[in-house]
Amino acid sequence: KNILDELKAGYDYIIIDTPPALGLVTINALTAADSVIISICAETLPLRGLVMLDEMIGDIAQSINKGLHVSGIIIAKYNRRKLDNAVIEAIREKYGDKIYKTYVRTCVSAAEAPTYRQSVLDYAPGSTVAEDYRALAKEIDNQTI
Repeated sequence: KNILDELKAGYDYIIIDTPPALGLVTINALTAADSVIISICAETLPLRGLVMLDEMIGDIAQSINKGLHVSGIIIAKYNRRKLDNAVIEAIREKYGDKIYKTYVRTCVSAAEAPTYRQSVLDYAPGSTVAEDYRALAKEIDNQTI
C-alpha cells in the first residue's frame, strides 16, 4: 500500500489483478486498493464466492482500509440462459446499479487466446468477446471510480 501510494500520482489507474481465491494475496490487494471491480461468472458457485468476498471486503473496509468499496461488478462468460439471468438478479439485489451494463459473453476465442499467449484482443480482435471487452473498457473509463 505504501509503495502504491507513492506511485499513484503518476497513473490514472493502477490495476491489481488477483486470482479467484480469498487468500493472503487477495487480502493484501484489498488492503492496498481504493476500490474493487469484481468479475463474476453468472453461475451458482461463483455467486457463493461473491458472498464470501463481500464479507472479506466489509471486514477489511471496517478495520484496515476504511475507504475500500465495490465500484463495479463485471458479468463474465455470459450466456442468455435462465440460470445466468437468475444469478444476475441475485447480484442486482445486493449491488444494484454497480453491475456494468456491458456483459462479457462466452466465446471460444477467450479460452483459446491464452494457449497462444495472447490477449483475446490480439488473438481474435473481431470476436464478440473482444467487442465486449472494448465496450466494457469504455464503460469503466467513463465511470468515476
